[in-house]
Amino acid sequence: MSSMPNSSRANEARAPSIAASQGEDMPGRAEIHLDAADSGNVDRLRMKLGVVVAGGVLVIAAAMLTAWPSMHKKGFLHASTKAAGQTSSNAPEATDAHFDKALRLVRTFFDRTHELPDPNPLATNPELVDIRNALQESMNRNSGEAKYLMGLLAYLSRERALQQKGAALIQAAADEGLFIARLDSAILLKKSYPLDDLHFRAALKAANAGVKVAQIEAARYFASFGRKDQAAEWAIKALANTHVGDPSDPLFAFRMALGGATTSTVLKQYEALAKYLLAAVRMERANTVEQRSQALALLEEASLGGIRQAGLDLARMKLSDKSERAHPEQALAPLQRIAGSPPGRNGCLVHFEECAESHRQEAMYLLAVNQIGGTPGFDSVGNPFPMLEELTSLQFNPAKALLGWCLVNGIGIPREARRGIGLLNEAAAAGDKDAKYWLGRAFLEGKGQAVDKDKGRALIKEAADLGNPNAAALLDSH
Repeated sequence: MSSMPNSSRANEARAPSIAASQGEDMPGRAEIHLDAADSGNVDRLRMKLGVVVAGGVLVIAAAMLTAWPSMHKKGFLHASTKAAGQTSSNAPEATDAHFDKALRLVRTFFDRTHELPDPNPLATNPELVDIRNALQESMNRNSGEAKYLMGLLAYLSRERALQQKGAALIQAAADEGLFIARLDSAILLKKSYPLDDLHFRAALKAANAGVKVAQIEAARYFASFGRKDQAAEWAIKALANTHVGDPSDPLFAFRMALGGATTSTVLKQYEALAKYLLAAVRMERANTVEQRSQALALLEEASLGGIRQAGLDLARMKLSDKSERAHPEQALAPLQRIAGSPPGRNGCLVHFEECAESHRQEAMYLLAVNQIGGTPGFDSVGNPFPMLEELTSLQFNPAKALLGWCLVNGIGIPREARRGIGLLNEAAAAGDKDAKYWLGRAFLEGKGQAVDKDKGRALIKEAADLGNPNAAALLDSH
């Protein structure tokens, strides 16, 4: 979220303690400071934890339409007939008679058999031959729609060779800018498409025609360039839109008629993304309790809809004690939901950057640091160190820094000063400001290594320059 309020917790603490605050330059990061005068006594550990809510609406790397249909045949006849009825009276004037004929034949075949026609060139059924010939004639005229439809039929066939050719045709149509093909290829081929002019023109054309997911694509495009009014406008249009696609486009209508349970799930995730984009704008501009509550409700709905970034922003807001929305115990559920998702997978069925694996790692880190710090409601997290170990193996530098300092001081785990200093060095070399701060402390205080005040002050200065809130105060005292 681009402008959720900054905050920090300031609980009274005895040594050893953790003090954490969120730097505005690192959205989603917690900066941790541990004083470990008594490194072996975990019962005396208290946290000064603060989390700044300063997430940014991220540029979505992938543009997608719908998950590949599971081909539940029940109800397809009715859906396709309804789609055909919607488009027959509103169909635009045909610009390619061959493609128009092919689509009509495909739809007729599907309505009668409840199956898509097999594009196998060895098939001798005259009906199938007519479909293939019409599509080929259209493809000879470089029709992107024909490439996409032929690719769709081939990809859904049972033959591996045809499926590979189908995927190539869909990608070719996508590379030429066909909106539905570009979005479907992102799902079929796991291909990420940048927010380029070609995609934007195609998405905006579809958005103006009433395609709901294209309206959401338009919203995230404008949001990525800071054009928040347009982003909010398109998000509002999408959320008010009850039509999945453009009823005047027979290809789009037919494609939507193929949708099953997976397609429904994907469309719900798109809607959740629209709520997240709108919540970002409204939270930034909220001037009253009612406006903030409305924005927060959208954020909660987006989180429940599977948007990981929404869940992280929601958790950070609940952890903030400078806001009337501060309920740290309520941050646990969204964080556990994100952290509990399978590792290595995008959180959504489509490749939204707001559902990326990095958000799972961030959620695990927040669970660990809040459990170690004794944040109310986080007792049920259990042992946080396996999470820190996993994050360290994934080269997640904030976890390296926290685990390193705990090892240096024996906070919650047996002391392993040499390994702890090694982890702090690795994270500090990667630019982690918490690691620089703690490593500077280690040099100043002789923790795990010989005292070197010059090196310690230099590291603390670097941490202060990077925004660690405790570094400047420490410099003044040394």
